Amino acid sequence: MQRVTRSTAVAVLPAPPAGAGSPGFFTGGNPGTGTPATIPGYEWFNMVQEELISVVLAAGLTPSAASFDQLLTAIQSLVAAGTVPTGTMVSFPGTVPPPGWAKRNGILVPRTGGWANLWAYAQASGNLVSDAAWLAGRPGSFSTGDGATTFRIPEGRGLFDRGYHDGSGTYESDTAVLLGAYGDSQNKAHTHNIATNGTGNGNNSNYRLGGSEYSAPYTDVTASSGGVEGFPRHVLSLPCIKL
Repeated sequence: MQRVTRSTAVAVLPAPPAGAGSPGFFTGGNPGTGTPATIPGYEWFNMVQEELISVVLAAGLTPSAASFDQLLTAIQSLVAAGTVPTGTMVSFPGTVPPPGWAKRNGILVPRTGGWANLWAYAQASGNLVSDAAWLAGRPGSFSTGDGATTFRIPEGRGLFDRGYHDGSGTYESDTAVLLGAYGDSQNKAHTHNIATNGTGNGNNSNYRLGGSEYSAPYTDVTASSGGVEGFPRHVLSLPCIKL
């Protein structure tokens, strides 16, 4: 794609002629009635040329008379730039991921074919580990799979995502935890007050020795309640990753 290169071309876009008429459509004319065919003026050709060139330039390409597919390449590039980036993780309210997405289910997949873009992303992500490390507690990472033809995608089933600390201790108490690492369910350390009547399990709470009374400390526990894991109110959805 290139602008016109004839010797009569000018370097500056000329203004359209005055009184050029109203916008309309081309006609082939009618010799029988003496109606002339529509002949485009220079301003129309310049308009079409600049409309096409602007697409090529918007995609960051340099117009070239030797290339006949720059408009197509430019459109494809602009469309790709406006889509969801590979590696994006979201959830969908269904059992089947939309086209271009895969379940985030921690399986081994091929490095080629429809998975090639995700494999390229994994290699550049800074979150690619050996498969042994993945299985040992890094389910939020990518793994190198068999080391040759496969890789493993992150797991998201039954798990909440938590923002990586990125070295900041402002809201994370353990900045040594690794990206993609699994964190088990837990509550923040705390205590409970227990009302007692002065007796404890197995021993009296007070005893006398030599005419003096002493306190005997003992330990008691509250009754257990709750389930097998801790979580906030939630709804379930299908975790997916963009191919």
